[in-house]
Amino acid sequence: MFSNVVVGVKELEAGRDALVLARALASATGNLTLAHVQVSAPKPAPDSGAAGAMAKRRSELERLAALRDESQLDAELVYAAARDVRQGLHDTARARHADLLVIGASRYDVIYRDLVGDDTQALLEDAPCAVAVAPVGYADGRGPLRRIGVAYDGSPESVCALATARKLAADQHAELSAFKAVFVPGQVGDTIDDQVAQALETIDTLGGVDAHAEYGEPASELRRYGLTVDLLVLGARKHSPIGRLLGQGTTQRLADEPRCPLLVVEQD
Repeated sequence: MFSNVVVGVKELEAGRDALVLARALASATGNLTLAHVQVSAPKPAPDSGAAGAMAKRRSELERLAALRDESQLDAELVYAAARDVRQGLHDTARARHADLLVIGASRYDVIYRDLVGDDTQALLEDAPCAVAVAPVGYADGRGPLRRIGVAYDGSPESVCALATARKLAADQHAELSAFKAVFVPGQVGDTIDDQVAQALETIDTLGGVDAHAEYGEPASELRRYGLTVDLLVLGARKHSPIGRLLGQGTTQRLADEPRCPLLVVEQD
């Protein structure tokens, strides 16, 4: 479905995971680019220079070439220097008019991510195109995309996600499923059952989807739902600077340690 795909490669194993997911999502005639971003220090070391930079560039391009050859794919190789990974990959995606950017989930634990930062979360913010995240180990345990799920809550973002999921399901000859997490703190008993039933009825009216709904905190319920699908499609949410400071959104939380491949799409 996606015709111009950029795969971000940092660690080699995460790069393999991302590349396998990219192959599953890219059209047969699509263009593929493997990109590595070298983070530039604000103040270069005194002994750094052109020779060192060229050696680093050559080393990383050789690593990308080895990954390309291992995968037996036709792909362009890009080495970019930027102040951070987010800027480098976003700029690469824009320059190549990419419709999909694919990365592998971080292999660092939550303490490290909190202290140092998380490229995955950063990449999801204001991305220039759809972003896919491959879970750790996806290259070893991947399979065909037989069941595609979408997080649906009636918002414009989820409507866009559903439209993308429909196209993917048609391309992959896959079953399409939709899920809504119902969560109103303080609700109990019959009220919860009624709300879940209403959510299922709403999804049923969409047509052509296997409807699912559960009561609970959205990120937790979507993680559980993710175990039942081969790809989970979500709509990108815009967050204000204050919202970013207050905490992660559902999509960012899911991307921390994805249980299944994620595809986050921008609203048309």
